[in-house]
Amino acid sequence: MKTLLQKSLQLIPKEKKAKFPLFLTYSLVNTLLDFISIVYLIPVVFLLLDKEKLNAVSLHYFHQDLNSEYIVILLFSLVLFYAIKNYIQSKIIQKQSRFIYDISTKISEKLISDFLYESYRNYNSVNKNAFFRDVFQLPVVFSNNVLFSFYILFSELLIVLFIIGIGLYLNFAITLSALIFLVIIGFILIKIQKKKVDELNTTISKLYEENVKNLLNIFYGYIDIKATKTEQNFNQKFEDSSQHYNKQLASLTSFKQTNARYFEIIFVIGLSFGILFLLFKNDSIVDLLFLSFFAGACIKIIPSFNKILSAYLDIKANSNVLDTLLNYKEEKEKHQIKYEFEHSLSLTKVAFNFNDKTLLNHIDLQINKGDFIVISGSSGNGKTTLLQIIAGLLSPAQGQLTLDGKEVDSKENLFDFIGYVSQQPFLFQASILENITMLRKKNIDFEQLNTILKSLDLSDWIDSLPDGIHTPMLLESKKLSGGQKQRIALARALYAQPKILLLDEATNQLNKELESSILHYLKQLTSDKIMTIIAVSHDNLIKEFCNKQFLLKNGNLIQHE
Repeated sequence: MKTLLQKSLQLIPKEKKAKFPLFLTYSLVNTLLDFISIVYLIPVVFLLLDKEKLNAVSLHYFHQDLNSEYIVILLFSLVLFYAIKNYIQSKIIQKQSRFIYDISTKISEKLISDFLYESYRNYNSVNKNAFFRDVFQLPVVFSNNVLFSFYILFSELLIVLFIIGIGLYLNFAITLSALIFLVIIGFILIKIQKKKVDELNTTISKLYEENVKNLLNIFYGYIDIKATKTEQNFNQKFEDSSQHYNKQLASLTSFKQTNARYFEIIFVIGLSFGILFLLFKNDSIVDLLFLSFFAGACIKIIPSFNKILSAYLDIKANSNVLDTLLNYKEEKEKHQIKYEFEHSLSLTKVAFNFNDKTLLNHIDLQINKGDFIVISGSSGNGKTTLLQIIAGLLSPAQGQLTLDGKEVDSKENLFDFIGYVSQQPFLFQASILENITMLRKKNIDFEQLNTILKSLDLSDWIDSLPDGIHTPMLLESKKLSGGQKQRIALARALYAQPKILLLDEATNQLNKELESSILHYLKQLTSDKIMTIIAVSHDNLIKEFCNKQFLLKNGNLIQHE
């Protein structure tokens, strides 16, 4: 348990650790209020219902007779105390909940931040289904099932220790016997239930990932599913995994809730023995106080022991969550070295292999400012890989990149001076404007933007939309043509004003007239030395606009004169 606590503390962000003393203070106040309210409520009620006993207690402890006026004041004070107590506790609970779930938010934010700043190779190797789970589910599980369970464990233990302390003071023998009995029973229950809870949590984690996988298959395979008339198969597969997942969740919930039933039986037995023991003794005031205290303590201890057991089992069962999140904990370098492209970028003896296949065989390429370079070749022979090496997304197995005469290393992150348009551009679930500006909201250069939209023949279409440039785009929207998507992606790249623009079959879905118009615009940018363009394309039209043309064949880059 100590190791799990240490791991949990490692996951708490630094800014939250600084507020931990305040959180613990709130917890202590909340615990004390609970302790006072439960332990003293029933004894007070018992005494108020028996005026003779109440007066005897007053004389015994305060040496003063009590009249009706004092009783009314006592009752009013009792009501006032509970009103104030519950108001304070509601505020404390709000602050504690925000504190704990803010930690969950911070962890999710860090996971996404690290992912965005990681290398392209890491992006390709990440298990997307597992990563979705880790971002959306695990931080919440950590906060709810681990961190909150630690809070419950310590706060409820504190209350139980207070009650045990007073019980030992009032009747040492009975309290000690009850304590030993409860510890033995609790230990047995933990041993019995831990294995079952571990199994259920492991199964639930796997089924969650399976659910995500099945859902993504439906989203991204929609057309193929419809075309092959296999809707029922995919629907049934998702239903099966979803039902199994929820069935396991129900089993886990019901299994943990049955703990209270065991403790309720145990405490009723203990209370019965306590009453029988006291009945055979003299009816002293101390015994009366102990009996009423014992009854009040049972009301609190029954749920407290259940909470302690459930919290302990939750922490142990979710220990794998701590290990998974700690694997992400290592700080990542989020700021690559900034390079500036001024005159040239050179590839020297660059080689790259994939799955034992040579894609690039010690090629050389000189890229000068203002170049319009076209690279052609058969599919799957390494053209996209070459663009990704130029972009800095991949590091070559051999060879080097030289920027203005100095060797550079991108650490497999995109160079700052690079713009990239892929063959299948991705549009975000955001407006057209946000898709082009990449969620930038300040200092938008609308003059530059309008020039780009007009040059790409997007202005009239955007103006015809109900909300114009603020029209929202849906994920994988089927209402847009491939050519419209490509032009929006091209507008996005041009708006960022890269020094070098990489185009991977970025105009292959345009009609010839529109493609020619856009290529004239791009050619003008290179002629004015505003931009350098390297395009991968099979299209003969684009070759009319380039000043350098290459063929990539069998890993060799051959220049056409």
